[in-house]
Amino acid sequence: MVADVPTPLAILDAPAAPGLLVPRRERFLAAAADLASALPMITIAVGVAAAWLLVRTGAGREDARGLDAAIALAVVGAVPPAWLARLALGLLDQHATPGQHARGLRVEATRTRAVLVRLALHPFGAVGWAWLAGIAALAQSMALAGVLGAVAALVLVAGGVSLAMILVAPGAPTLHDRLAGTRLVRA
Repeated sequence: MVADVPTPLAILDAPAAPGLLVPRRERFLAAAADLASALPMITIAVGVAAAWLLVRTGAGREDARGLDAAIALAVVGAVPPAWLARLALGLLDQHATPGQHARGLRVEATRTRAVLVRLALHPFGAVGWAWLAGIAALAQSMALAGVLGAVAALVLVAGGVSLAMILVAPGAPTLHDRLAGTRLVRA
């Protein structure tokens, strides 16, 4: 007799376990919406940087000068902190990122700063930690860059553990919620 093995979509659509504040599917859809919100920003930044380089190099006939390349890199490099700032502002204003707000969710916290701690410890926060590591490396502070890079990696690993927890034990709070003292609830 062969046991039925659930498909990934069946796992997401499974009924919520007792004590689960928000079903897995809603969590994943909110996170996907927040992640997708970075795509227009990235597209615009890359387009502006490419146009800048094309104008400054005679449509690619010349090599880009150092300053022109630095300006193009700065335009693209401004996207991660801008995206995270957008998420943080949503958390501070509505206690929800734009994706969570669209799904009718909010982050419940006893202190306002806890929502920012949650974002810093969320897998999306790894983007910010990696960005800071890159800035430290550009400033030639390699020790600081190494520490910040390690924090980014640790946040990503913790995110993987949280994902496994959500899939295996749907009622379990994520690591970033446990550490920040928050929880995701229906608005």
